[in-house]
Amino acid sequence: MGTISQYSGESIVSRVEQVPFSRFHLKVAGILGAGTFLDAYDGLVMASALAVVFTTLDIGFVNSGLLLGSAYIGQFVGALAVGALSEYFGRRKMFILSIVIFGALAGATAASWNFESLLWLRVAQGIGLGAEIPVAAALFNELIPSGSRGKIYLNYQNLFGWGSC
Repeated sequence: MGTISQYSGESIVSRVEQVPFSRFHLKVAGILGAGTFLDAYDGLVMASALAVVFTTLDIGFVNSGLLLGSAYIGQFVGALAVGALSEYFGRRKMFILSIVIFGALAGATAASWNFESLLWLRVAQGIGLGAEIPVAAALFNELIPSGSRGKIYLNYQNLFGWGSC
C-alpha cells in the first residue's frame, strides 16, 4: 500500500469512474439531496409563516422584505467562506457542519423573541445553508460515477422542487 502522495489526481478519478453504481452512491445522493430539499423548504416555510410573523411581531412591509432576504445574505457569506474551508478541513466535515448549523439555527429561529433576533438568526441560519450548497455540489460530482451522474443529478435537483411545494 502506498502513501497518498503516490497517487495522482488522474488515477483517483479513474478509480472512481471504474466503481460500479451501487447503494453507496444512492445513499450519498440521498443525503446530499436532503440538504437541497431543506434549502427550498426553508424558503417556503418562511414565506408561509410571514403572515403570522407580520402581525405577531408587528413588522411592516419593508421589514418583511428584509426578513425574507436575510437568509440569502447569509447564504452568500456561507457559500463564499466554505469553499476554501472545505478544501482544508474536508468536504464531508464541512457538509455535516453546515447541516448542523442550519438545523440548530432553524430551532433558534423558531424561538425568536422579536424582529431583530429573527432577522439575525435568519442571516446566521443562511450561512449554514449557503455552506451546504457548493459543498454538496462538489461531493456529488466527485463521488457519483459519470455514467450515472446525469440521471441521479436530475433526481437530486428535483428535491429542490419538492421542498418548495
